[in-house]
Amino acid sequence: MKKNASLPHQKTKEMTTGAVLDSYYLLENVHLRSTKAGNPFLSGTLRDAAGSVPFVMWDYAGSITPEDAGRVAYVSGTVGEYNGNTQVTADEVALAGDQDDPYIPLSELVPVAPIDIEEAYRFIDDTLVASMFKSKAADLALKLVTDLKP
Repeated sequence: MKKNASLPHQKTKEMTTGAVLDSYYLLENVHLRSTKAGNPFLSGTLRDAAGSVPFVMWDYAGSITPEDAGRVAYVSGTVGEYNGNTQVTADEVALAGDQDDPYIPLSELVPVAPIDIEEAYRFIDDTLVASMFKSKAADLALKLVTDLKP
């Protein structure tokens, strides 16, 4: 299993036909199916913070099942089209979780609020803590905010 994700993360909304894919995504709507000829294949949706795109892996004999929806997976393959819509044809789909997997920032996989974290901490420090009466509660709140600061 390759699982090196050597290319930069390719956002689902920026995928172009013919592009090579080598990254991590959330799995959704996972299905194990068979072609009319009886050959097994895996299909589903790859999701990241930018959106989602359907995928298919032909002649699938791996261990991913519908119960793996919501998990992070390494995917390599090629971006193509099917019925006029973008679709990934995967060469490999493997659940993340091995020691060899790199750290995958959650902010790349799920939408996050576009806030400035430092500004949010300043607001908490300046507005909320300062407005509390001077007591043990204010000291405790200030310590909590300071301890949580990245």
